[in-house]
Amino acid sequence: PKYIQHPALGRVHKPYSKMAHDTETIREYTSPDTKVPEVSVLSNGSFTTVVTNTGSGFSQYNGLLVSRWREDPVMDSWGSYIFIRDTSQDKLWSPSYQPCRVESSEQRVQFGLDRATFMRVDGEVKTSMEICVSSEWNAELRRITLTNSSREAKVLEVTTFVELALSNPIADVAHTAFSKLFIRTAYDAESGCLVAGRRPRETKDQTLWSAHSLMVDGATLGSVEF
Repeated sequence: PKYIQHPALGRVHKPYSKMAHDTETIREYTSPDTKVPEVSVLSNGSFTTVVTNTGSGFSQYNGLLVSRWREDPVMDSWGSYIFIRDTSQDKLWSPSYQPCRVESSEQRVQFGLDRATFMRVDGEVKTSMEICVSSEWNAELRRITLTNSSREAKVLEVTTFVELALSNPIADVAHTAFSKLFIRTAYDAESGCLVAGRRPRETKDQTLWSAHSLMVDGATLGSVEF
């Protein structure tokens, strides 16, 4: 496989010609402690998600940052994150190493051409998270599978978090606090989505919108909180 070298991101996977390789190559890592951040790039041409082997990264649309990100290969603390909490034990972790930074004796990260997969075991709960970018819509999809290997029922809380930018990367870095003033958010109860938009600063600017939804396959307790 071919790679692109980026000073902050480390080694980046580049899709290669099918003529050279007929089978898909999967890179696998069993530890977040690599010499440089290993990176997967998922894109449909206009919407792109970059994720590292620790679970950090960013999303962008046509050159505009959707989620806020800063070049920090040491802390690697910027990204779209998910928190999982076992309410019976008050135990908190995430499907990836970031942001909770909880080590797991059984953890694997796989980077393929179409998805990034994070797998780990925390006590009696197995977690799997698949990340991909839709080929038809400008959207990032994350599928999380939670498996309870104990004999007792568990109540698990799943919380998602992302710091939105919806801005040109250079402008967001230069005036971060000012940039945040133009983001407005709301919850649409009918669709069950969190909606965010960036108000235009000038009449010629377009309003940028994003939507986020957490859907559950199975029984839930209570309503969605935000």
